[in-house]
Formats: sequence, C-alpha cells, structure tokens
Amino acid sequence: MSDSELKKLKPVTAYAMILCAHANCRVLFKRFNELVESEAGKGDDKLVEMLAHHIGLHTRMHNQCIQDVEMALVKQLPKGGTLAQKMQKQVLVLEEGLENLEKTKKHLDNEEFVELMQKMEKDCEELMDQEETVLEQLTKEVDEDALVKAADKMESVKLSLTVQQLLPEKMAYA
Repeated sequence: MSDSELKKLKPVTAYAMILCAHANCRVLFKRFNELVESEAGKGDDKLVEMLAHHIGLHTRMHNQCIQDVEMALVKQLPKGGTLAQKMQKQVLVLEEGLENLEKTKKHLDNEEFVELMQKMEKDCEELMDQEETVLEQLTKEVDEDALVKAADKMESVKLSLTVQQLLPEKMAYA
C-alpha cells in the first residue's frame, strides 16, 4: 500500500508530525550523548560529524515547518500571538546555534563543539516544551481537518527545501 493510500485510511495530523519530529530529535541527541560518554565515540569523528549534520538537517526542517505552518495554527489560539512570538524567538536561537555549529570542527576532542551541541540540545528541548504546551490547545481549538491540512503543508515544506537550504556551503569538518 502506498503512502498516499495509507494517509487516506488514517490521515496524519500536524499534532502527530510534531510529536514524531520531537521523538526523532530526542533520539538523535541521545545517540550523540552516548558517543560523548563512550570511549568509542572519541575515535569516530565521522559518526560524530554525521550525527551533528543529521541534527542540523532535522532542526532546519522542523524550524521551517514551524515558521511556514505551525505559527499560523498557534496564532488561532487564545494568547496565540504571545505563544507564537516565544516560539519564533526560540527558532532564531536555534538558527544561531546552527550557524555556530557550522563553523566548528565536529569532533569530541573539541570542547567548543561539545558545548555547542549541549546548548543546541537544551535549546531544542526548550522549543519542544513550548510546542508540546500548545499541542493540547491545538487539539481542542483547531478542528481535525485543519490539522490534517497542516500536516500536508508540513510535508510539502520539508520536500520543498533545497540542499542549499539544508546544508550550508561553509561547514567545518572533523
């Protein structure tokens, strides 16, 4: 059965997509932290670099969905304008963190890199907490059809991002 056929059986909502993105983010950081804590990770710069880039890709895609789709939903909520401003501010914090990571050699012997990744994880968690706070409200205030349409838009946003948008040209490697 194709993806589109499955979606017709049980449409995906923005709620589900956001929770899935959060789970993926937490898994990526968990794997990164396991490398930091293990001796094996100290010698595997390629794996460390790969995880850092995956986290960056994931964060960029999710940030774009927040800006292009999720903000409009949040603004429909009572006090949504204030919530959207807080989320937008946190997205900008994450984008700045990504820019700093791009300039940093990605290996575990580089303390600056490890500290930037720890800050990135903290900043991602803060944004996820903000989103999870509004998710409950979204399910109460926004009808299911709107959440399904928002999920479709989120998928379109991710598919529309170019390699140049996802992978900046000037990156520091291990």
